[in-house]
Amino acid sequence: MGKRVLVIGAAGRMGRAHLRFLSELGCEIYGYDTNPELVKMVDDLDLKVLNDLREVDYIDLDGVIVAVPPTVEVGICRYLLSRDLKILCEKPVGVRCDEVEDLMRVEKESNGWIMVGFTMRFNRAIMKMKEIIESGRLGEIIGVNARKCWKVGTKWRLEKGGGVILIKDIHYFDLVPWMLKRKFEKVLAIGGTVYHDAEVEDCYSLLATLKDRVFFSLMSAWWNYDKGESFMEILGRRDRLVLKGSSTLIFPDSGEELIFDWEDPLKVELIHFLKMLDSDTLAEDEIPGLEEALHALKVADCVKRSMEEGMEVKCD
Repeated sequence: MGKRVLVIGAAGRMGRAHLRFLSELGCEIYGYDTNPELVKMVDDLDLKVLNDLREVDYIDLDGVIVAVPPTVEVGICRYLLSRDLKILCEKPVGVRCDEVEDLMRVEKESNGWIMVGFTMRFNRAIMKMKEIIESGRLGEIIGVNARKCWKVGTKWRLEKGGGVILIKDIHYFDLVPWMLKRKFEKVLAIGGTVYHDAEVEDCYSLLATLKDRVFFSLMSAWWNYDKGESFMEILGRRDRLVLKGSSTLIFPDSGEELIFDWEDPLKVELIHFLKMLDSDTLAEDEIPGLEEALHALKVADCVKRSMEEGMEVKCD
């Protein structure tokens, strides 16, 4: 039997995906959720169900995955770190920067650690895109254009503590600095609640600058149309590169295409997490931790403030 891994939030959409891939990867899987639907998954996945989170004290776990709404992530992670456990927590890890800063202090005092689930980093096409940028083939990078619009997956994403900026697009606020090795400096956002009767924003457009005046533009929505769109374009002084969908890279000027066999980024991320469980620290540079989560959350806060105040905001 492989690693012993607990999934918290196991009955949710992301929790079920984690359980399925962990099972495929040969792990001994445990699940915890306040939703009684979890017990229906026991036979299909050979799943062991915890009735109380405090049962972690009596199981020799190798790692824990936290796949719950962000409003409760920090409290759960604090408890797990107090048990010196190694954690993969779904982004964004809380809804406030001070929460993440406090969690960083707790992590330093623990023998455990937190890897953050910025899953887009583990898309094979995006990993290749980063490699091409670093090779210099595109020349000096001028900017990035992106569009990401589709239907909302679960109701809590439109409730307080959710929103398209914090839940969906925080991926970009991690991904773009990671790919370009530059941090965000200024943002200007226009949008609001357009498609739903919701407590949070569901649609906006963003224009941002990173270090060295590199720009990033994004159109994002949880809209009501059946067909979704996903597009990202890297502009260099020598060439440009387009990510079409999730697995095709195109050089538009030459027509060259790189098509990747699809491997779910979540599964690739879990493979990295399982490898890291034998380490006392997040030793790999490519693995996102709380520092990266804090930067992404600060950018998200700036984007929200810009949209609310109708003005450009500096990201300190």
